[in-house]
Amino acid sequence: VNYSMQVQFSQAACKATVTSYGQAQSPWALDTLDHIAKTLKQKGCALTAMASGLSTFGVALDPRALDATLKADLNGFAAGGAINWDEAPKVASNSSVVVDRMTTTADMKKAWCKGRPVIVGGKVIGGKPHHFVLVTEAKADGTFQIMDPASGSGVSRPLSFYAAPYAIR
Repeated sequence: VNYSMQVQFSQAACKATVTSYGQAQSPWALDTLDHIAKTLKQKGCALTAMASGLSTFGVALDPRALDATLKADLNGFAAGGAINWDEAPKVASNSSVVVDRMTTTADMKKAWCKGRPVIVGGKVIGGKPHHFVLVTEAKADGTFQIMDPASGSGVSRPLSFYAAPYAIR
């Protein structure tokens, strides 16, 4: 059974391949996220975006396997089932992947063009993002396309679909 699809994206010399996962896909949609009473379908956007992003580094963990890996390590999740952004990529990749914090869209484009996945948190409420997506394309006009884990595998839309502000990971 194939639960994902390969998405090829490019912009000039910038190319990368990402495995696109949807948080509501079987078999993981109804799995419990971390140790909280929420499912991946309900609250798994960050985890699902991270699983897709890690695929660019050859880390072959679908959302179910990534959740299990992070649950097994004390540093994988923060309180309330939130991703521990500094530690989770290292835990999932045996320390071969680290997170660079970015603050500007210029940083985001530069990282993307180097083949580094960029996860953006939107729907910011009280200073905290409540939905996470994976950037899939940096366009010449300065706009970005994203893969939204809540929309299903392979769905692409403009980042502007979500009103600013954003939290870039």
